[in-house]
Amino acid sequence: MGLDISTHIRQVRQIPRPPEQFADLLEMISDDHSDLTELVHLLELCPLIVARLLQCANSAYFRQAGQIDNVRDAVIRVLGLSLTRSLTLAFLISDSFSLKPVARFDRHRHWFTALATATMAREIAPLLKNPLHHTAALYTTGLLHNLGVPALAHCFPEQMNEALINDNQSLSHKTRQLFQLDHYQAGALLIRSWNLPKRIVEPILYLRNHNYSGPHSQAVQVIRLSSTLAGLLYKKDFHQLRNYDVPNSFLSKIYLDEAIFSVEAQCRTLDEISHMMSR
Repeated sequence: MGLDISTHIRQVRQIPRPPEQFADLLEMISDDHSDLTELVHLLELCPLIVARLLQCANSAYFRQAGQIDNVRDAVIRVLGLSLTRSLTLAFLISDSFSLKPVARFDRHRHWFTALATATMAREIAPLLKNPLHHTAALYTTGLLHNLGVPALAHCFPEQMNEALINDNQSLSHKTRQLFQLDHYQAGALLIRSWNLPKRIVEPILYLRNHNYSGPHSQAVQVIRLSSTLAGLLYKKDFHQLRNYDVPNSFLSKIYLDEAIFSVEAQCRTLDEISHMMSR
């Protein structure tokens, strides 16, 4: 490309920040104790998000007897807090990227693996030998962990369209070769420029650094493991899922299987929701 790493970083950081309510919404989405009424009030200030949430709430998937015509009913009666958080985050950031020139970018795959990673992380966190309790922030991290893929595709469409060819090389290796930073680092740089908290940024930034031992090292391990399992789930590689193992000092095999089976049972729902998030 003839561009150095500083140029790549600068172009990623120049991607526009989402709407003005983004910071407040994200804080509420990442808070385990967020108030549902406050979330509804904040959503009402974002008419485009409200329109999309109402479209989802009235979709055939939820089979509502009557029309849902306000965001309060959509959230409380149909979607629930967890799904509302996921959809809101997806809708907030999706408009930041122009991805039409990148034919190989698969929106459904992107959001399915993001959603499955987030769900898996939420299942695993309380089962660890040293449990993690801030599961809402971890869930948000899972949803955002692969944000660098659309970010790089937005900035460098031709190069990323080639990188997204399905071959034997990992995408992180190909993006590092192209841009001197991998897509996880690119995503972390972007969300850091959006002033997101360190507890979300650092687990993404260090996702491929197996030597990282900082304050968020356990969250890094959880997101790394959850992302790998989400990829297997997307491929429907149930043999590897059944036989996947991690050090017992981190997570017992019994609890790992429990988390995997729980997310597998949600697979149809995750698939349908990821289609909603892809629109």
